[in-house]
Amino acid sequence: MDVDLSSIDGTGTTIPLVVANMTAIAGRRMAETMARRGGLTVIPQDIPHAVVDSVITWVKERHPFFDTPITLSPQSTVADAVSLLHKRAHGAVVVVEGGKPVGIITEDDCKSVDRFTQLHQVMSKDLVTMSTKKQESEEEKNPTEKTVSNNNLFVGSTAELQQLLKDMRSSE
Repeated sequence: MDVDLSSIDGTGTTIPLVVANMTAIAGRRMAETMARRGGLTVIPQDIPHAVVDSVITWVKERHPFFDTPITLSPQSTVADAVSLLHKRAHGAVVVVEGGKPVGIITEDDCKSVDRFTQLHQVMSKDLVTMSTKKQESEEEKNPTEKTVSNNNLFVGSTAELQQLLKDMRSSE
């Protein structure tokens, strides 16, 4: 048999991965991570069918390579952010208002502040965003409003991305 079980994520794994149907382990986030690595998550049998259906739909909508960002509102607290920071390898929470990113929180932002402090008071606000949507009109070629979507690697306008790439090339 000539079967290639290696994952495309660079980990080098070549064995099938399966997560058991344990309620505390086999949830939505685990199913997303396993699917991204070519694995299988067995959803516990005691979960209602409607919930299982929503988990499957949610996982299928995720990007096949990039982690789904953790998001909170500007009114959420530092305690909320701290409880979520460890859930992603990048250690960041995106602060979103009206469907758009307005800030980012890292562990450093949460040091030496009260856990009931709202995120808008401590978040880093200097964001660069990028839309993954195809730009069609002349107006959209030079957007003045920063946008974000589920498939982002970089958050900023086209002009900002071009400048960032230019700066990166000149520093090499």
